[in-house]
Amino acid sequence: MKRAKGCLFVTILLLAPFIYAIELSAAVPAKKIRLAYSAFAYANPPFWIAHDLKLFEKYGLDPELVYVSGARPIQAMLGGSIDVSQVGGAATVTAAAQGADVAILGTIFSRLNFVVHASPQIKQISDLKGKTLAAGAVGGNTYFAALLFLHRFGWLANKDVTLIGLGGVAGGS
Repeated sequence: MKRAKGCLFVTILLLAPFIYAIELSAAVPAKKIRLAYSAFAYANPPFWIAHDLKLFEKYGLDPELVYVSGARPIQAMLGGSIDVSQVGGAATVTAAAQGADVAILGTIFSRLNFVVHASPQIKQISDLKGKTLAAGAVGGNTYFAALLFLHRFGWLANKDVTLIGLGGVAGGS
């Protein structure tokens, strides 16, 4: 009987720090974190997947997902309104080139994936010359993609094709 009590005492003594640590971790409130995503599009699922799988909670975070369109999530992050941003590379590279302390931690695509939607009278790319091309927010991925598109055909924005930025759009930044 004495031996059983002694073993129980030693077991409790060895487990006590772990039990105490578990109780402490349960008592510590989750760290609130604000996460911005820049478009309601197929390219922006990581935050939502992590949220649905409760991965943030698993690591002691209490997430708030916030929609901030176009290139503005970088501005919001630098201003302290949000903690992490899922935003296009163009906005991040532009901010870094201007001295902002930002880092790209990962990417979903290794290239821009965009299409041009045109009215029925546009039958081929050359029909766009002299016309107007609309893109998302200046500084965002859709605007950057439009500039690359024009460059690929040897055209200059606002000379060969008028390029206008419409601001954030539901399907892209």
